[in-house]
Amino acid sequence: MTEYQIEAWKKEIYNSLAAIADLETQKLRWVGSALLGNKILNRLFDLEFETFISYLIENEEGSRELLSNMIKLERVLHEYAKANLSDDKLLADPNWHLITQKAGEILMLWDRDMEE
Repeated sequence: MTEYQIEAWKKEIYNSLAAIADLETQKLRWVGSALLGNKILNRLFDLEFETFISYLIENEEGSRELLSNMIKLERVLHEYAKANLSDDKLLADPNWHLITQKAGEILMLWDRDMEE
């Protein structure tokens, strides 16, 4: 991969995590929609989130805390995606709220780590 492709990949992963972390926007856009929640999850998987985490580890990018949280989120999201919940059920699920919080924490860690 070229440096440009890697930076684009990072940006897409970041934006996908931001979409997962933004519960308020989800509430505004998802109600009555056609499973946008599942599309957001699938987008992260399409971007090969697991491979991205491996890339960060191999290239020693990001703190242990960031990488550990990414690994945990990736595992939880895989399990969650299997449930294939409607957007209304997803938004009402307390576990989804925890996932959005975890994604938000990852974004804060990412911002902190990439500034250093």
